[in-house]
Amino acid sequence: MARTLRTIRRTIRAAMSAGRALVTAVRGARFTLLVRLFTAIDQGATVRIAYTDSKGVASVRDITPHRLDTTAAGNITCRAFDHRDGEDTTFRADRMTTLEVG
Repeated sequence: MARTLRTIRRTIRAAMSAGRALVTAVRGARFTLLVRLFTAIDQGATVRIAYTDSKGVASVRDITPHRLDTTAAGNITCRAFDHRDGEDTTFRADRMTTLEVG
């Protein structure tokens, strides 16, 4: 859990340095989503997300998240194994609308 908290703090610091829009994204529901993702990473757990891709297509995915990153553009991304496609995929956190653990 200590590793999770350190990683969350580091990601939030990176987000704050990336710009105002990203800071807004990590507040409230987004923050809760990020905490759940970090917890799933620590536990090696699979989660179910509702996700909308860049073309506006919505889907429900079961993923096993590996890590969270911040892009140069300031987006928080989640690298995860996508059980539907059977491969590692990068998901933008701001495109996840719900997340269920277990």
